[in-house]
Amino acid sequence: TNLIQTLEEEIKLFEQGKSNVEQAKSIAKVAQRLISLKMLEIQEEEKVLGELLVKIKDFKS
Repeated sequence: TNLIQTLEEEIKLFEQGKSNVEQAKSIAKVAQRLISLKMLEIQEEEKVLGELLVKIKDFKS
């Protein structure tokens, strides 16, 4: 949530015209970190779901 708030603040500054190339780079870096974190969360969830599927299949047999 901290990263999301930072990203929202950076975007507001950018939209107000108070931005520059460095500001745009900053926005991109924060967005990249957010995306990386979300991808890790998704991978973890996929792993857990895969383990659950195996348990369900074992239980059925």
